[in-house]
Amino acid sequence: MYVTKLYKSGNIQWKRNYKRNNDIGLIEELDSREYILGLLNYSENFEEPGYPEIFYNAIVKLDDKGNEE
Repeated sequence: MYVTKLYKSGNIQWKRNYKRNNDIGLIEELDSREYILGLLNYSENFEEPGYPEIFYNAIVKLDDKGNEE
């Protein structure tokens, strides 16, 4: 699992990309600061090779028009 995009639409929403089965599209509303901390903690404990780099580098913030900030 890794985060592909951060969407803003009133509440902050994260789009999760489940790498193992390519199931893209699960949207969950989460507090951004809390989720980033959880994401970094999760990546530090994730033992599959290559995943920690994806966790740290795949967070992209978008403005209201869908452009990267």
